[in-house]
Amino acid sequence: MKRNLSIPVSVIIPAYNFRDSLEKVIVAINSQTMLPKEIVIIDSSTVNDVEELIYSYKSNIPIIYRRVTRAYPGEARNLGATLASGNWLAFLDSKTVPKDEWLECAFRVVENNSAEVVFSLTQYISKTNFEELLKASTYGNDGIETTPGTLISKDNFKKSGGFIEGVRTADDLEWRQRLKKEGFNCLTLSEITLTYSDMSNSLRQNLKRLFIYQLYGSVVNVQNTVKDVFLGLFLILSAIIVPRWNSIIGWEKSPLYIPNVTRAYLLSLITFLLLIVVVNNVYFRRRKPSVFKVSVKISVLIILTLVTINWNGVIAGWEEKALLYVPHITKIYLGLLVLASILYRGIYFPLRHNVTREYLFPIKWVEVGLLGVMLDMAKAPGYLIGAIIFPFKRVKHKDIYPPPLSL
Repeated sequence: MKRNLSIPVSVIIPAYNFRDSLEKVIVAINSQTMLPKEIVIIDSSTVNDVEELIYSYKSNIPIIYRRVTRAYPGEARNLGATLASGNWLAFLDSKTVPKDEWLECAFRVVENNSAEVVFSLTQYISKTNFEELLKASTYGNDGIETTPGTLISKDNFKKSGGFIEGVRTADDLEWRQRLKKEGFNCLTLSEITLTYSDMSNSLRQNLKRLFIYQLYGSVVNVQNTVKDVFLGLFLILSAIIVPRWNSIIGWEKSPLYIPNVTRAYLLSLITFLLLIVVVNNVYFRRRKPSVFKVSVKISVLIILTLVTINWNGVIAGWEEKALLYVPHITKIYLGLLVLASILYRGIYFPLRHNVTREYLFPIKWVEVGLLGVMLDMAKAPGYLIGAIIFPFKRVKHKDIYPPPLSL
């Protein structure tokens, strides 16, 4: 049985085309066991389908509709918050469908635990064999904490500063991390209250989506951990260039020749990492474990790679009869890295996220692992490009909008 909320809530939805899925969301909101005060839809569609839906759909809940020329999700949510009249704000998107008890469960957590922010869990639903592979390699069967489904008071939303603007994706992740970091009492519903069933059935589209997400996701990483990103880039680039330095500049004939350049590089790397620890912990008296951990992880991979590639030359003197000579060592090393990645993506990750053994074995885990590795390879260049470009990109905030149209 539906009943009015004791605390008025405005449900805010950014919309970009996808009329059919948005209609499912609106129907689900109208079916809530606790009805909200209003639905606020910010539409930046390239066609008129969403607008036609709003005017034709007979909603039991008032809809505030605003058509804008262009708005990324963060901008649309911020605009929706300024138009909302409810004391509480609840966020959805046009593809995430809430279960009937979503709002009631969220408000129960607020009442019983004095929560200031309630996040929801979204479960991804597959409809094809490819989507099942995709889900196993990326989301699993667990519920994923998402910004769609979040409930927060309007006052606390204002205190949080709202969503960052000017980025296509990752504004929601940055906002959730900021809420937790700034000490808001954030809780996540234990049960799954939302579903997402519009995964792309195209490998190309998924590779593109992950590349773009990681590209814009670098805004989050750069704004919060600039040192980590640039330190990582420095280590990776230096590991590529330094060992080949003498051959690049012409060996002993060049005045820039450096004897034992690889050894000098490794010694300098260790000294640099130790200096970071000393400066942060002793001089500044602050702990920055993330910088050190990221540095160590990348350094271990770099050192392992250098040792492996140069193993036969340094250890065995290129003597094939030598006891420690390993034929095709570089190929073996790269093969083991690929195999480890496939095992992680195909077995370890899915099992940790409740993908059944019956689905993975005896052979399906190979397909899942290969797909997962391909998706990871799409993320990597997005992260590197984003880390270089977006530290210099300003985050925009807009506060001036025309008045809303109420239906």
